[in-house]
Amino acid sequence: MRLSVPSFFALILIALGAPAPLGASPLHWQETEVTIDAPPLAETVEAAFRFTNTSTRPVTISEVHSSCGCTVPQLEQKIYVPGESGTIRAVFTIGERLGLQEKAIMVTTAAPDASSVPLTLRVRIPTLYEVKPFFVIWNLGDAPVAKTVDLRLLAPEVLKFDSITSRHTNFTAVATPAVDDPNRLSLEITPQVTTDATNGAIEVALKAQDGRTRVVTLYALVREGRPTTPRSTPGGPP
Repeated sequence: MRLSVPSFFALILIALGAPAPLGASPLHWQETEVTIDAPPLAETVEAAFRFTNTSTRPVTISEVHSSCGCTVPQLEQKIYVPGESGTIRAVFTIGERLGLQEKAIMVTTAAPDASSVPLTLRVRIPTLYEVKPFFVIWNLGDAPVAKTVDLRLLAPEVLKFDSITSRHTNFTAVATPAVDDPNRLSLEITPQVTTDATNGAIEVALKAQDGRTRVVTLYALVREGRPTTPRSTPGGPP
C-alpha cells in the first residue's frame, strides 16, 4: 500500500513521538471536497468526510458548523484517540434550489496549535424548470393590471403542471398553457387593489408520476415607489 506524503510524515511523527508542526491539523482527511449529483426530485443528499487522528494524543473536535442552514453536519463523537478514524456526515436539504450549490463546513479542534479545517460540499441539482421572473411588483397607486411570469418545464417527463395557488387575498393567479409550447406556462398574477402595501406568495405545484410534488414559490408585492423628480425642459418651467 502506498502512503500519501501527509500520512507518511504523520507516521514518522508518531514513531518519533514528536508533535505535529505548528498550525498543522492533527486529523488527516481522506477527502476535504465532495461533489454529489442529486437525483431528480430528491429532497436531501448526504456526503461523508472521513478522517483519522494521526497525532500522538487524543484530539477533541470542539465545533463543526456549516455556512448555510440547509446543510447540517453530523459528528459521530467528539474525542478521537491516536489512530482512530471517524466521519463527518453532512445532510443537504435541496428545497427549491437548482443548479450547482456549494456549501462550506468548518471543523475546529481543541488543540491550541491546530487551525480550523474547511470542508467543501458541492451538490449538482438538475434544473427541471425555468422561471422568469420570481417577483412581480406594483408601486402604490399603479393600475391593478396583470403581470406575467413565464414557467418552462425543462424535463416534462419528470414533472407536470398541477395547480397554482395564491396565499394572499389581494392577489389572484391564473395559469395558461402557451399555444406554441405545451411545456411552457404563462402565469398571470393580478392585484385586487394597489392602495396598500402588500406582499404574498404564489405557489405553483408541479407533480411527478409517482405523486411527489415540487412547489415553486413566486412573490407578488405592492410597495411604495420611489418619488420621481420633475425634469425641466429647455426653455420651459422646471
